[in-house]
Amino acid sequence: MRRGILLDHQRKADGGPGITLGSRNVLGILPEIPKLGFRHLEIFLDPALDDPAERRWLVDFAARARDLGADLWSMHVPFSRDVSVAGDAAREETVLGIESTIELAAAAGARFAVVHPGSVTAPGEMPLRMETSVRSLTRLNSFCRDHGIRLAVENMLPGHVGAGAAGLHAIIERLPHDAGVCFDTGHAHVTDGSTATALEVLAGRLYTLHVHDNDGTGDQHLIPGDGTIRWNEVVGTLARHGFQGVFMLEVSDRIRKRVPAEILRAAREACDRFLPPVEALPR
Repeated sequence: MRRGILLDHQRKADGGPGITLGSRNVLGILPEIPKLGFRHLEIFLDPALDDPAERRWLVDFAARARDLGADLWSMHVPFSRDVSVAGDAAREETVLGIESTIELAAAAGARFAVVHPGSVTAPGEMPLRMETSVRSLTRLNSFCRDHGIRLAVENMLPGHVGAGAAGLHAIIERLPHDAGVCFDTGHAHVTDGSTATALEVLAGRLYTLHVHDNDGTGDQHLIPGDGTIRWNEVVGTLARHGFQGVFMLEVSDRIRKRVPAEILRAAREACDRFLPPVEALPR
């Protein structure tokens, strides 16, 4: 199974663009990432990039990473833009902003745009917010299709639109068949209890993964094996469903405060422990 790592786009202290893992810049060690076996990247953007120079910088970064042996597998659109927001004017502004990020993702060569189906919502508002989410995601899926990439909708934490396997399934089954799922292992562990069982519900529409661990009480973004997810069950479920995508780690340094090189080495050790051997892939 192929391996990847999620990185954040963040502005540096001097205002210039930067790419981080956890809270620290990784531009200086970018060549080491594919050498450690992470041949695919996801870039998370929040806030969105509107400045043309910053957008060109990110496209150039993706090209540089590709030359080093790590392609841009996916781009995560800003989660501050809530596709379930009520009100036509607010929803239109949100969707237009996400479409701008999808254009950037396509220009940078990403295969998938990862989108949250909605934010924390009061129970009484959930039916309306679910309807709004479906409308927004249907439009965004068409926009992705027009730009040659796929929409991947993420399962969420309790209280959110699209919470858990059942919550996301209720949305994804109403979307066009070329819209798929970004399955977040940590969210599933907190929301559903059994990550593997939740995966079974969504595996038929699975495009990509967000892989991280926790102790079941909160979204901790631990390296696999540092929490209580049963990874052998998860990997077995992926194999049984013929998953051919990327084991995309979304891990941070918030618990042990490790620097990026240490996080990468620990992530590689976790992949070696839980995944089948990596097949040789052409660069």
